Amino acid sequence: MSIRPVLAAVSLLALSVALAPAATAAPAKAGKSKQSVTGKISWTIVTTYKDDGDPNDLSRMTQDETTEQIHSLQVKAVRDPKFTRTYVFKRGKAEYSYSYQMNRVSQDYTFGQVVCQTTTRANASGAGKVDLTPSIFGKYNPNKDVLVIDKRTKGMSVGASLPGTGTSTTEQRGFGLSPCEDGSWTDPIDEVGSTGLNNANNVCVPRGLKKPNSSYRPLYGKWNNGKKRFDFACSATFSDSTGKETTRITVSGSLKYKR
Repeated sequence: MSIRPVLAAVSLLALSVALAPAATAAPAKAGKSKQSVTGKISWTIVTTYKDDGDPNDLSRMTQDETTEQIHSLQVKAVRDPKFTRTYVFKRGKAEYSYSYQMNRVSQDYTFGQVVCQTTTRANASGAGKVDLTPSIFGKYNPNKDVLVIDKRTKGMSVGASLPGTGTSTTEQRGFGLSPCEDGSWTDPIDEVGSTGLNNANNVCVPRGLKKPNSSYRPLYGKWNNGKKRFDFACSATFSDSTGKETTRITVSGSLKYKR
């Protein structure tokens, strides 16, 4: 019996194994990362509210209020080398400062005459370090398609809460025939600034950046591939459906990418 066909088959099997493509390479081993984004972001939110009530109501109440919030974040976010299939930053802290001011004047009318005026002034501030949540996004959402920061990168979002403490002082004055009781009091307050800009509908997006997926709510930076940085410059004004409240948002700053 001839064994030549068997030997030929073995030879072909060996050749096919030698010529087969190599198995998919394993992800690169995690190492020490030097990639980072650094810089300062600042943003201001001014909200005004004005309600004159119904002029035909002899027992109406009016309110005039202005709130100003000033925030800043000093960011240094380093890529986490443990994640090799997407771009993830290490958990970290950012230095922050936050200030809050509010002035409100309310007036109560009886038979068309002011009988009580209430004035409230509040101030709060905070500084220190807070948890920071930055994310890179590219052509698609969610951002799992981002492996490297390059010309295909669209932008990044930054999430943080900035706590502050302070006081609120209220003064009350009565007028006319049925006045409220005169008095004043002061209470402690806790105020928290946010990169979420207070309202999910009030999203300030830098010029040229398409509004990202609605699951993102923090500040947005647009990737500038020529200058290798994320630019957060933005300004926008929003009014509520009643026309009584207006919010003005102004954002500045950039985060420089370093390799």
